[in-house]
Amino acid sequence: GNDGHLAAGQAAIVAGLAGSGDDFLSLRTGPGTSFREIARMRSGTRMTINLTRNGWVQVALDNGMSGWAFAKYVSPENAAPAPQPKRDTAAKVPEVGPDKPEVPVIEPEKPELKQPEIAKLPDPPAAKPEKPVVAIADQKRLALVIGNSRYLNTTELPNPSNDARLIAGKLGELGFEVINALDAGKADMEVAIRQFVKELPGTDVALFFYAGHGMQVNGVNYLIPIDAKLEDSTALDFETIDLNTVLNFMNQDERISIALLDACRDNPLSRRFQRKATRSAFIGRGLAAPSAGSGEMLIGFATAPGEVALDGSGSNSPFSTALARHMGEKGVDIEVMLKRVKAEVYDTTNKEQEPWHNSALRREFYFNPQ
Repeated sequence: GNDGHLAAGQAAIVAGLAGSGDDFLSLRTGPGTSFREIARMRSGTRMTINLTRNGWVQVALDNGMSGWAFAKYVSPENAAPAPQPKRDTAAKVPEVGPDKPEVPVIEPEKPELKQPEIAKLPDPPAAKPEKPVVAIADQKRLALVIGNSRYLNTTELPNPSNDARLIAGKLGELGFEVINALDAGKADMEVAIRQFVKELPGTDVALFFYAGHGMQVNGVNYLIPIDAKLEDSTALDFETIDLNTVLNFMNQDERISIALLDACRDNPLSRRFQRKATRSAFIGRGLAAPSAGSGEMLIGFATAPGEVALDGSGSNSPFSTALARHMGEKGVDIEVMLKRVKAEVYDTTNKEQEPWHNSALRREFYFNPQ
């Protein structure tokens, strides 16, 4: 970002908006588009830089307001052809939509105006009416991301730990707090899942991403830690993680829950288990289609239930590559986004792999609302 040119204590102004498609720069409560917008600053608005972080700057305005702004549209005051030093004024802007509170607009001052008050935004109401999850506002977003590549008792997988890093980075940019586990044995997976479950209360959007080996037995999906051996029929209970355990903790009425699984790979461990297990165990190819349950849950697989997904020839799988590319697209509902992912994967794998999803969402959900 632009934050390389900006240092703490420096005077700066809003500049370069012409290329942004907007005529204002949002002032937010934190460094990212997931944080609530508290004001809109017109071109030429003056500020002082307090802090820079990951392409965002924390700024103090001349009118006493402070917050975070995207550094790309903030320039050192002497570097930009700015209007003459001016004071800020505020004007109300019409409401952006039924869900968004009015945000003050801060303009460089016209000399004839006195210094008007800036309306502080009311705190968001406590009760959440049923509405699209659009204005990320103070929405709490939490993700658990697990990628297992380095299997101890079967062939290593080239992509999953890279996929987990890629997706975790993307989710972090989109306002998620991310709990990460890479190349995790059973104990490490359980620690990560428990931490995720402990932090779920109060979460508006919960997401679980898993890349690695998985298998279905009698229609139930199991995630396979890197230390699993699967040598006898007790192995499912003691060596694997039942996917439903994670989904059931996530699934709650007030919350949007998303599970994205790149785990339908051809699996030598499940073939070994099939030889050792009792006859009653039906071991299917790929993963079984789980029901999305009673809450608002969306489940996405790298490929259709009962099919096997491919590892990519690059460092990431076709599914994770497409997910990371489309997840941040502005104003795209998750189900439209997953259609784009499906089309891209179908294309890049030469029609061999077609992602699948099952949604019980009653609201729209945007990873990146604007």
